[in-house]
Amino acid sequence: MYLTDRQIRERLPAFNFTAEDGAPAFDPDTQIGPCSIDLRLSLVYWTPKRSPRRRPVIDLEQSRLMELSPYRGWDRHRLKLGEKLTLKPGEMVLGRISETFSLPPDCAGAIEGRSSYARLGLSVHASGGFINPGWRGHMPLTLINHSPNTIRIPVCTPLCQLMIVALGEPSEADYAARTDRKYLNDIGGPSYWWRDKLLREIREAVSNTNLPKNVFDELDELLVSWDDVEVLERLEEFVSDAKHGGFGNADELLDAFSKVEDRKDASAKRIDFAGQWSWALLSSIAIGVALFSVPGAVKVLLGMVAALSIVVALASIGRSRPDYLTTTRLMTLRSRRDSSRLNP
Repeated sequence: MYLTDRQIRERLPAFNFTAEDGAPAFDPDTQIGPCSIDLRLSLVYWTPKRSPRRRPVIDLEQSRLMELSPYRGWDRHRLKLGEKLTLKPGEMVLGRISETFSLPPDCAGAIEGRSSYARLGLSVHASGGFINPGWRGHMPLTLINHSPNTIRIPVCTPLCQLMIVALGEPSEADYAARTDRKYLNDIGGPSYWWRDKLLREIREAVSNTNLPKNVFDELDELLVSWDDVEVLERLEEFVSDAKHGGFGNADELLDAFSKVEDRKDASAKRIDFAGQWSWALLSSIAIGVALFSVPGAVKVLLGMVAALSIVVALASIGRSRPDYLTTTRLMTLRSRRDSSRLNP
């Protein structure tokens, strides 16, 4: 049974609707309809990265990806109020709903596109509209322009409707209790289909140690937006190591893991440093030798190239490496987690 407008208003605090930063606040008076809730397009969206080579093949039998993480194939964008998202004919963009919300254990949900936009040839999700009891986060949208015309959508446009389905009784194990809950605290965006097996392995590794049972929950909450497969695999190996079984909580575990990641990050930076300077030095030597055997105008050009190569090498030194969970990045994740707890 779908909840009516009166029932939705009565239970509104349980759904915890919160607009993202930069967007207008959730407005029950304008967004709650007869038996649905209008939800708006987020300021954040993702587009496929352009590649000069052929498109990669995604094998759905491959659960552990060593070469491809979902976010690596997508560019993240953020618009401002008043700006528009442009969809060309046949184009697909991964968007999300501006509001975050939760579903209590005795309710499920369903997202449907609005008829006005469907008649323009715009679909807002390709299946995936069902929402489990216990889920919370930004509901993802798969925006596809099926029309022959370019469509421009202002951010915060109410693109879809949420219907809330009352269950006969609370679910025995809602989404938050599942071991494969890869979309709890969902931020929208690219698929986490690869994460099922990996999360089960991390949970199993935790259960085989003397760590408290809630450690996996804490790890999951902290790393929900982490999209690098190799880091998660290294974490699973770290937890599985017998000598790492003496931690009392998730923070102690991650503190130790991040120190290992610090050493790997520092080692990778040293290798990059040596390679960059070697490249710059060799280029400068080669160009310097050439300067003695070419006309004056060419000498000037080669000198500019040599100077540019050195500048590029210098600029790349010290750049951050996104594939290590360093202590600095761990502090950032904790800050975001603590902020979300204070402002759910």
